[in-house]
Amino acid sequence: APLPLPMDYKTFLNQMKEEFSSEIILARDDKDPLRSNALNIENWFNTMERASYEDGKLFASPNIDTYDAVIQAWIKNMSEEGLEKAEKWAFDVTEAAAQDSDISPRLDTFRALILGWALSNSKQAP
Repeated sequence: APLPLPMDYKTFLNQMKEEFSSEIILARDDKDPLRSNALNIENWFNTMERASYEDGKLFASPNIDTYDAVIQAWIKNMSEEGLEKAEKWAFDVTEAAAQDSDISPRLDTFRALILGWALSNSKQAP
């Protein structure tokens, strides 16, 4: 028998909404919409990670693009908090790469982080 095809993206999103809508709380901060955006992308990543396996079936799992989305969102915040969180996610992706050969950090993963710290003029910058 042929292997079943994975569900299409739209079906996956609808299923995620149904199953995890009670768990997903969207952050909203009218004073800092970039921070809200970063929190929501981080929440999306964490939900994806929790939902990556259900009944032994792989639905979706984080890859370098999902890690980069979280890192970029925090960098765009351009606050010390955002840069520190982006740095934490960059360390997380290197740890994930050590465990999963499908995850391979790119130069761009770290270039934006280095540039963000350089432009921040922060005394906390590495």
